[in-house]
Amino acid sequence: MPVSRTGESTPRSDRRGRVRLIAAACWLAAFSGWFYHFGLPNNPPISRPDFWWIVPDRLIDLADPPSAQDGSAWAHLPQRFDVFLLAGLIVAAAWGLGNLVLAAVRPPLDERCAERTVFAFGCGISLLTLLTLGCGLAGWLSRAVLGSLVVLGIIG
Repeated sequence: MPVSRTGESTPRSDRRGRVRLIAAACWLAAFSGWFYHFGLPNNPPISRPDFWWIVPDRLIDLADPPSAQDGSAWAHLPQRFDVFLLAGLIVAAAWGLGNLVLAAVRPPLDERCAERTVFAFGCGISLLTLLTLGCGLAGWLSRAVLGSLVVLGIIG
């Protein structure tokens, strides 16, 4: 990019920047027109532009949910304890699998440091996700296989 001695850009580089900006705006407009032209394959009565009218109401409901008719939602929390337990087991398995990956890779980290924990969780969740995807692609996706992966991760 040509720059003058004072560090300012020259008119030629300004022109290139404007051309790139116009090209990006044209591409965005063309892509948006193409994207919104198609309907939704799983919900034909609603078109893609209709979602722009639905989204504000949904976002407001997230920030200020409508009141429950049958009492507090906290009363139903014990029904979810099994889901919380299963999620905790999966997170523990991811941490264990991540530690196995880090033991194989041997990064130059202390045994007890925050970075090692973060890398263990990241590598473990990635590995568990890829193993789940691989089992699904191979047709082996079942509770027994995934349960054994979770148990292996917790033991590891």
